[in-house]
Amino acid sequence: MINNKHFLLALKTACLFCAAWGLAYQLAFLGTPLNWDEAFTAIATDPSLSFAFIIKNFLITDTHPPLYYFICWVFNHFIPAAGEVTLHIPSLCFNVLTLLGAFFFFPKHLPKVVKYIFILLLTSNGSFIYYGTEARAYSMLLFFSTALLFVTCNIINKKDIKRTDYVLFFIFTLLLTYTHYFGSLVAGLNAIFVMVFFYKSKNQAYKNFALIYIITFLLFLPWLMPNLYYNAVQQRMAGNWWVNIIHTHKFFIDLMFLFFSNIKAQVIFLLLALSAVFTLRKGMKYKTEISLCLCLFFPVIILALLIKPFISLLMARYFICLLPSAFMFFAIIFYSAFEKNKYLVILLALFVLCAFPSVKIKKFNGVRDASLIIMQLPQKQIKVLAMDSYPAKSIPYLYTYYINKILGADKEVIPAQSVEQGETIWMPTCTDTRIILAEEKLGHRLTKIQTLRESCLLTR
Repeated sequence: MINNKHFLLALKTACLFCAAWGLAYQLAFLGTPLNWDEAFTAIATDPSLSFAFIIKNFLITDTHPPLYYFICWVFNHFIPAAGEVTLHIPSLCFNVLTLLGAFFFFPKHLPKVVKYIFILLLTSNGSFIYYGTEARAYSMLLFFSTALLFVTCNIINKKDIKRTDYVLFFIFTLLLTYTHYFGSLVAGLNAIFVMVFFYKSKNQAYKNFALIYIITFLLFLPWLMPNLYYNAVQQRMAGNWWVNIIHTHKFFIDLMFLFFSNIKAQVIFLLLALSAVFTLRKGMKYKTEISLCLCLFFPVIILALLIKPFISLLMARYFICLLPSAFMFFAIIFYSAFEKNKYLVILLALFVLCAFPSVKIKKFNGVRDASLIIMQLPQKQIKVLAMDSYPAKSIPYLYTYYINKILGADKEVIPAQSVEQGETIWMPTCTDTRIILAEEKLGHRLTKIQTLRESCLLTR
């Protein structure tokens, strides 16, 4: 039943509909206001600055590897009036590339039903749609993770590895490594799996893949060593490198919503997964691909939990690089289960119906709203109390981006080293905890005089 042409046509139609609807959804939200992290992307891809200056002053000090910023920096040379719409275009393009890759370059040895289930899971995923409208590296991370997974699946099903296979594996391993630290981890796990697979198969190709990864690692060192050194010197490896400490239980809740858009979808998917496993029991197909997916998924989660006392990396969005391996795993499992129980297809349809309409692209207008008020202050020079981890030299660029470049004002921003009696200062990301830390830093009490969404104005 599941391999007949009518069922395949229905699945393909559903995939095309979900892909088209998701793309239309993303286009509609392309001009949403930037959040603070996206504003950092804007200044770190400013074409008026040299990329060497950007790396030295913005990126090497506190961020993931720089490939996304470099691509956006080049893009901004061709679209010089970078704003709320144009800054989101590269992320949208990587989402489109991910979809095209899934449609046209999905591993050919796997059944078409597996491909279509994979695409359905991807296109109905809220994170896939959301990060296609965010000017950050996550859609690119998802694209390269997907591409490397496809390349790896093809390689482990070949007896004769061609030069093209080695080249593609090297290119996507290097690109994924330079996209995000979690991408570099997934790339390393891919390489280890391939090496072990061919070593156990007594195939000498494992030596070539070992050499490829050694070369990749050596090419990564010019970024890795200065970045780690700076963060070690700044004592950022004490439980808070990029983000505040996130409790483990909240991380797993966030992770569930990364993979499944809402509670209804989560419940239906759980029923579908349990039914599929119960239906299969001993009849599992494509065990090598399943092993690959599991080896890419669980070590990343386990490692992040193990190093939590030293570096807090439990931000759910970092794990978007695991979507391809998770969806490939479930697509294979569901395909095998559908062969034995065709009625499970109904659960898949219910899941997609519940997951997809719940997708919401909601961004707070905090940066824009705060900037509108700040530009109305009478003084030209605004003192900023930024209790963030952004590099110090980025602050004048970061907090005037909206005010000057988007809204057309002419303000200056300087870090607040002290606050005079009655002076107004701006805290861009304002919480009670940050105000307390600021009071300890400055040595006197501060009073909140106006709240601007997540920002606030303070005075002494």
